[in-house]
Amino acid sequence: MAYKIRDFLSLEEALSYAIEQLGDEAIEKATEKSSSYIRKCSDPDSPQILPYQLAMKIDLECLKLNKGTPLFSFYEHQLVMSMKDVNIEEINGIQNLISNDNLLRLLINESELGGVLNPEKSIGINVGIKLKLNKNLTTINYFRNDIVNLIDTRIIASKKNGQNVFGYLNIDEILTTGIEFENNYNFSNDLDLKISYKLLFAYDKKNYQAVKDNKIFARDPITLESIVISKNKFIGLPNRSRHNINANIGYMDKYFLRLLVRSKYGVYDTNGNGFIDHYDSSIINNYLNINFSYNADLTKNLILNLTIKNLNNFKNESLLPNVFGREFIGRLTYSIN
Repeated sequence: MAYKIRDFLSLEEALSYAIEQLGDEAIEKATEKSSSYIRKCSDPDSPQILPYQLAMKIDLECLKLNKGTPLFSFYEHQLVMSMKDVNIEEINGIQNLISNDNLLRLLINESELGGVLNPEKSIGINVGIKLKLNKNLTTINYFRNDIVNLIDTRIIASKKNGQNVFGYLNIDEILTTGIEFENNYNFSNDLDLKISYKLLFAYDKKNYQAVKDNKIFARDPITLESIVISKNKFIGLPNRSRHNINANIGYMDKYFLRLLVRSKYGVYDTNGNGFIDHYDSSIINNYLNINFSYNADLTKNLILNLTIKNLNNFKNESLLPNVFGREFIGRLTYSIN
């Protein structure tokens, strides 16, 4: 049987290496599939595709024999190459805005455009309990995630039409931790309430340590004096509120009211000290968002839905240009039986 040439750094090459190292018997035991099936997955001319669940099992067997993780290495390489494409698109996108005279301002240094993205890795802990008493169901959950090379979005530019331009970046040594609380209560067959609350701490560990050591400064916008940033003036990662409350009220399966409360958060750094604090001009203060919807069966086949989004008409045109204020939406759905 002639040996087929596999493309360098391809999935077929990685799988072929794993088959060679493990042998047919070990492959079959690990995957619970026939060796011929797995070999077809390694054939570049075969349409057979290796499911990622089986790839994980094969890599685990390779690890037991100190043969590395060939399939994981392939997926990691693909991810890195995809990230490079994203960064090239970021540079080209800004250049297109400039050439078409659509760029209002660039919010980061030009040298930061198209930076290399590294794969994100994390270790997470999740512990939760559920309590049920009569019609009341309560869930409490503690979480902690230690993340290296967090892939996050950021606003990199503003267009002349008011829209923001987003890009990606790595943030090293991130901690996100907090508590989630959720309560479901059925007052009757017609009325139910679901309310949730999240307490979130999300920050770059190095920046937070620098704040604790009194090494981060900002300029007071009123006195123009240089001041030390204290922990209570430290905001943390962008677009993350410390407190989030979500309440949903349903009545007769027809009327639905949703309330969303977010505490203040920052969008991007504006004072040049490298992170978001109380003195940045991109802070969005505490706000409430209310949505209301009504559903009605007009006939057996015709359903009416009326929705009012942002009932309280919350707007922040400079920092949240995609929030247009109060919106009215109507929809008729007809089903053919």
